[in-house]
Amino acid sequence: SRSEAKRVLRPYGGMAFFGLNDTYRKGAIIGAGEWTHFYTNTQNNPYCPDQYVSGGSSLRLQWFGQPGPRNRVDRHNRPPAPLWKDGVMFVPGENWLTAVDAYNGAILWDKAVPLSSRLPGQSDAGPIAAAGDYVYVAADNRCCGFTAREGTAALTLPLPSFGTSVLYAWGYTAVVDSILFGSAVKNHLNRTATLANDYIAYFDNEPWVVSDYLFALDRYSGVRKWLYTPASGVIINTSIVIANNRIMFLESSNAAARSSDSCRLPLGTLLGNGTTSLVSLNAQSGSQVWRKTINLSRIVHAIYMLDYNGKLIVNGSYNQGSTLYYDVSAFNDADGNASWPTLSLSTGLGTNLSHGEQNAHPVVVADRLFMICGDPVGLCVNVATGQRVTWTFNRGGHSCGIASASNTHLYYRGSEPIACNITSNALDRLTAAAASRPGCWINMVPAGGLLNIPEYSSGCTCGYSLQTSLSFLSTAAMPVDSLITGKGWTGGIPAAPPEPEVALSRGAGIIFIRVDNLLATERLTVRVVNAAGRILFTASAAANTNRPQVFQWNSRRLAGGLYLISVQTAHHTISRKMLICK
Repeated sequence: SRSEAKRVLRPYGGMAFFGLNDTYRKGAIIGAGEWTHFYTNTQNNPYCPDQYVSGGSSLRLQWFGQPGPRNRVDRHNRPPAPLWKDGVMFVPGENWLTAVDAYNGAILWDKAVPLSSRLPGQSDAGPIAAAGDYVYVAADNRCCGFTAREGTAALTLPLPSFGTSVLYAWGYTAVVDSILFGSAVKNHLNRTATLANDYIAYFDNEPWVVSDYLFALDRYSGVRKWLYTPASGVIINTSIVIANNRIMFLESSNAAARSSDSCRLPLGTLLGNGTTSLVSLNAQSGSQVWRKTINLSRIVHAIYMLDYNGKLIVNGSYNQGSTLYYDVSAFNDADGNASWPTLSLSTGLGTNLSHGEQNAHPVVVADRLFMICGDPVGLCVNVATGQRVTWTFNRGGHSCGIASASNTHLYYRGSEPIACNITSNALDRLTAAAASRPGCWINMVPAGGLLNIPEYSSGCTCGYSLQTSLSFLSTAAMPVDSLITGKGWTGGIPAAPPEPEVALSRGAGIIFIRVDNLLATERLTVRVVNAAGRILFTASAAANTNRPQVFQWNSRRLAGGLYLISVQTAHHTISRKMLICK
């Protein structure tokens, strides 16, 4: 029936044709969350405020199948989390990336991306970021932009020039609006393939990945907006956070760290002198907002930083005698001052443990910070007050990964996929997933009204017979926005509107840029960039569906050469190259 066809149609652009002039297109789910970076977003808190995903009893299996273990990273290497944007799930593999329709499991595209793996994931920043139009992937010394649903390699953005003979690779990767943020790391090739042993992913005193530079580019043209160079040391990748128009990070002051020929260094080397800098830059300009000197010299195993409600939360681990401890500190975004005294938490566990007890990444939900350090050890802190909170934690089974979270539940591996109610601590086992095992870091992603669990157990020798991706849909009523009905696109904005048509012509030294087929609500920006990356012309205008937009660019005084002309709307970027001969 017509109503049933509408019900089963996927959101985020699914279309039904009931007749020549009778179409229906489904929009986005109102209140559904997304997961666009390694730890949800640029704030590094692996919590998604999806209004619908909760416990196992309110989730039903939506689909299972590909991607399977082929082309995936061995679970002990702890690859980056899958991403989720506008109904597409992006699953990283070993120098590989797969895009999946999140609602029906269809493989949209599946391709090799050489030198894109960043392993092990827990000691590095995320190399992938999803925007509405492109997914950006760091690969060797560049960042590649693939169209989200088609997988077309549309953009190749090289590292900026640093004026040095040192060979660098692209490290940290993040997108905010039209800006692509990145960092430069050296001696990177040992991070791109599965490791032969676990020494670098488990146990005490692991090396941590650092960057020599931090920068921001226009995410379409690659034109550099700013470049930051540390005063003497290096930037710790797992600490880079973007929030409230600030990019903040921990900077080692040890000059020996910068002169090292490796991007992997022990935290004792990076933090041991007790004069680490906590730095805040303006995300638009790269100018320094503030800088504070803090003492993190006890931390030797792992360190992370996230932003929550105007506070930077820093946590790290160390041994005190024969016991594993965590320190948790908080600093104000506005000025870098401490929000409350550092809290030292005993896990009651021993030292040099082998299942990731010493590198727990926190997640914060409703002012409570949760860290899963082992079974049955869970730590909880009220980040508003800096007080430890009693938390009776039962993991429910073996694991070495960390937790993600929705508004109501934590998701993690407790032998099998587990949903733990944050209020009652009750465990919801996902019965349909009982024969499968999540990965060893983070791959249970609540987003889009779904609990997404792509296959991350590749290489596992434990007794779980199904190596498959799984997706569970919330049974809650989920209203859909921007329903499109009738002929053409009237009645709202579709999730993926038609691409504008761009035509170029030249006469009497004037370049004419004509743009057709625009939505009435769209705004467009036109840029002309020369081969050196300099913007020569830019103009913006509101769309008018009754006539095309025509821009004129005076090219009389230009030298001959190749020029890139880009037309950007909210949903598309169209690039054209023009060769001008003189």
